[in-house]
Amino acid sequence: MTGLKAQLENFTIEKGMTDDIIFVGFKTDFINYMAAADLLIHPSQKPAVML
Repeated sequence: MTGLKAQLENFTIEKGMTDDIIFVGFKTDFINYMAAADLLIHPSQKPAVML
């Protein structure tokens, strides 16, 4: 594996957090995951701007 996903998965393994973090990839039924999640991290390429 290469890229950011591989780095994050390796970091998770190194820190012993594999039982706590799941990388699910692209999903079309994301509402079900959001409803079940304790924490959702949503990266953005642009910072949020409050008007």
